[in-house]
Amino acid sequence: MKILLPILLVFLVSCPKPPDPEDEQDSVGLFVIEKDRLLGGFNGIDNYHNTFIINTTHDSIIIDIESPTPDTLKRESTLSPAFGRNAFFDFDYSKRFDIPNTEIIYLADKPDTSTTGSHFWNDFRLGPSDGIHVPYSSYRGEGEQLYIQELGVNKFFDLEVISDYSIKKNLIDSTQLDIQIIQTMQNTGPDTLFWVGVVLYIPKGLNTKPSDTNLYNLISDTVICDIRCDYARDFGRVDGFAVRGTGQQITTRKDTLLPYQSYNFTYQMIIEPLLDKFEIYPMYIIYIETRGERIWPGSIITINNNRYSGPVQYLKVCGLAIPTYILFSINGDDLQVLSPDDIEPTFKP
Repeated sequence: MKILLPILLVFLVSCPKPPDPEDEQDSVGLFVIEKDRLLGGFNGIDNYHNTFIINTTHDSIIIDIESPTPDTLKRESTLSPAFGRNAFFDFDYSKRFDIPNTEIIYLADKPDTSTTGSHFWNDFRLGPSDGIHVPYSSYRGEGEQLYIQELGVNKFFDLEVISDYSIKKNLIDSTQLDIQIIQTMQNTGPDTLFWVGVVLYIPKGLNTKPSDTNLYNLISDTVICDIRCDYARDFGRVDGFAVRGTGQQITTRKDTLLPYQSYNFTYQMIIEPLLDKFEIYPMYIIYIETRGERIWPGSIITINNNRYSGPVQYLKVCGLAIPTYILFSINGDDLQVLSPDDIEPTFKP
């Protein structure tokens, strides 16, 4: 079923020369963008794949699209129960690409799912300057286990988030504790990362049911950062183990992170513990746009019965909430930075 959508994109580019139907290698006449988006975190991750096609010829054409299924993905989606149906595709491509003029944009939301290896959208007629979105999604699996490399280092595409933690008694008031968190964001790959956003959250009150449990009082704190940075106290979020609470949140964003470059920030706080034994589970939310290596296999596009072999623009987006898997353990005078695997947590979801 084709659903008529509003005209979203109004950027001009020159139209390529119409294809020679006798030569598959000259099978141009389309403007194609493919996008992968990872979305989620604690309860699972959805991989959304979208193929966006515009007919840049002066004639009507017939389009067939095949989207192969990666062997590593399950055939369910927590946010999109059926492949291709209502999948997440709202993205302003004009931020990253020059988009041709479009007359009409359609959404193809009912693929042929009769095979296990691929899903098909067949016999779409596109007039001159018509476009089509082909959304497709799959449940990828339990969130936090997918991207953890090792204790203290997490990698998302080519972005490594390296955490350095310390906890000790305050030198002036021994009833208070000094905590320091240093976060380093390193682009380890050859491609520029766009809109690199890292949100660090440190919970201080947990919803333990039937009543809330306050872990500590915040005495003072400071953020040291050379880039754009926003800070909020008592900001309610979800910590790395899905326990709702309040706490401090530091939000950083860098529009472009060039290959092999990095940025960091330091968060220091003095707290007054309210319990003799508890843990603090920091977490962060990652948002990245980049290109480079694909997540999803490329769509197979046929135009007027000829295999399309022209250029394909590609973008992938990561938006995940992931626990750091390092915590501050406060047990009387025993202060440690540990992995959750090393102790039995005081509070559980």
